[in-house]
Amino acid sequence: IFKTDPSNLAKAIAGERDLPSAIAKRALDLEHVLVRALQVFEPETVVDWLEGTEPTSGFARPIEVLLIRGAPPLLEVLDRIEAGAYA
Repeated sequence: IFKTDPSNLAKAIAGERDLPSAIAKRALDLEHVLVRALQVFEPETVVDWLEGTEPTSGFARPIEVLLIRGAPPLLEVLDRIEAGAYA
């Protein structure tokens, strides 16, 4: 998901350097999806869902949808799953 030098990432975590804006956006998107997924699924299911295929996204892998389209489509799917739209 993130293509950045590990030392840059360590410095960003330590507050010594800002992340490039594209990397920062991906980190926020990932955080939003993970938080929402943890509200919908049991923790042990979240990684399986991210790496599996999602029928409502044309059987794409959610982690790939996140990379290509960002968080909004996945947040929408998670909202519909929680509402029971696919039960």
